[in-house]
Amino acid sequence: MTHAQFSSDDFAVSRFPLHGRTAVTVQGPLLRAVVCGPFNLELVQAQCRLLVAASRVLPADRRYLELIEYQQSLLMPIEAWQTLERFIDSGVANGFCALGTVLVIGPEVEGGELFRERCARLWSRSRPVDVCASREAGEALLGELAGRHGLEARRAPEVQVHA
Repeated sequence: MTHAQFSSDDFAVSRFPLHGRTAVTVQGPLLRAVVCGPFNLELVQAQCRLLVAASRVLPADRRYLELIEYQQSLLMPIEAWQTLERFIDSGVANGFCALGTVLVIGPEVEGGELFRERCARLWSRSRPVDVCASREAGEALLGELAGRHGLEARRAPEVQVHA
């Protein structure tokens, strides 16, 4: 089974510092991202480069699931939202679209209540999306989805991202 880890720090190419951090782990058909905001445009651009690299280790049949856990804050400027939207659309156009996406947005996440639906809409235009309030609930749902799709589910190692 393929296993790879990526960090937004490795994909920062702007002269402006990143606000926020992202860590991605790919284990076979499961992509897990832990993203810690608030975010600036430069971080979202680094996330896009990071996810392109991560997509290279996904299964060749492109059947995968993803769990995206937001920590601290979901706040970002409109340009960052637009960049993320274009990136998702581009991935779908190039054949990279998860069978399902699980978003974890806990009640402690700044802006979570305000932007939860907007965040879910970004991905739900191209795939089923579920939103959970805790990592435990998200992992349980990811395991259930993996079983439904006949994918091997393994629990990810604990990944914490601190800005």
